[in-house]
Amino acid sequence: MRKPVVALLLLTAACDPSTPEPSELPQGVTVLEASDTLLSAAYRQADVVVYMQSTRGKLAPASYQLDPANPVYEVDARFIADDGRIFYTRRGGDHFNDPTWEKELVAQAELQPTRTSNRLLFDMADEATALLFEETGKQHGNDRAVAVEPQITALVAIGRQGPGLFEQMVDDRKATALPGMQNEVAYGGTGGPESIDANLGANYYYLGLHAKDIDNSPAGYHSAIRIYAWQGYWAVVNDFCNHGRCPSEIPQVGIVQIANAGYKPSNWTGWTCNTGYSAYSDGGGHNCHDDSRLLMASYVYGNGKQKDPGWANWCNGQDDDTDISVNIWGFEVDQSGYPNTTDDQNRGYTHPHTCRRSNNHGYNGNAGCYCDSACLTYNDCCVDGPW
Repeated sequence: MRKPVVALLLLTAACDPSTPEPSELPQGVTVLEASDTLLSAAYRQADVVVYMQSTRGKLAPASYQLDPANPVYEVDARFIADDGRIFYTRRGGDHFNDPTWEKELVAQAELQPTRTSNRLLFDMADEATALLFEETGKQHGNDRAVAVEPQITALVAIGRQGPGLFEQMVDDRKATALPGMQNEVAYGGTGGPESIDANLGANYYYLGLHAKDIDNSPAGYHSAIRIYAWQGYWAVVNDFCNHGRCPSEIPQVGIVQIANAGYKPSNWTGWTCNTGYSAYSDGGGHNCHDDSRLLMASYVYGNGKQKDPGWANWCNGQDDDTDISVNIWGFEVDQSGYPNTTDDQNRGYTHPHTCRRSNNHGYNGNAGCYCDSACLTYNDCCVDGPW
């Protein structure tokens, strides 16, 4: 019998407490709930179960509504193994619709690496989501299936890519020549996380920047972020859609890689802006590119001691020189295009007000945080502090 590896309560927040145990579920897809705001389902294959959840949030910004390929709502989604371990999340907007999802994701990041591979679960996600719309109609009625289509679409967008995504991650990881690849344990096997062979040195994190133009809209390009992780042999993908199309739906245009046994991104759930949305990144608001640049900065520089920078730097919409928005009829409004994965202060993940760019080793009044080493003690470091 497979031994549980997680000290988390499975689906504690978004599912009803009466959710069946894996052994109580029938084979195939079971749609547990299909409300206007929540879709919850399980897929059992033999004695292995994958849980799927998606929540519908607010309407996407008006600038995205002109492109029929963009989501109508900001929808979050996640896939969870029957041992409680998360292996995929998608966040539609700046924060999860259900705030407990973020808490559980933070707890997930603290789990020790495991030799157990979740390749099987990515395959099962593909099989399950191929049946999800049909089974929702059968079990809850066709009208209900249509009503929850945004939630179904969010799960399908990643689930159908599961096997290919896992193989891509394997190829990327092998390219780093990290040790211990021979010690992988198939899901459902034994000798997983508690083993000394869990290969702490095999941890691997990287970030992908995705971007595409927005059809039928003057708002230019959209950008989104995907963060990948290997926690031992447990593959994890976190998508940040930044109000529009998600990384699973648009091309990757840049990558930042980290391969180091003693390092992981400080804020695994990702910093994004707390100001209101503004397509042109003006008037005290932010757009998707501001979110992307802040996510990259917190990934590259983060050490777990950062103060939430959600109102500073790119987020306040007051610095036209570093805003990336749109080119309309040949006239540039701020800067057109999308960010890049460099430390360039105009298009990358640094800003003129960050510690390094302003050569500041003390208090950063522009960002309301500290650049000095004492910030590590007080947990009030700027996004790139100390340095």
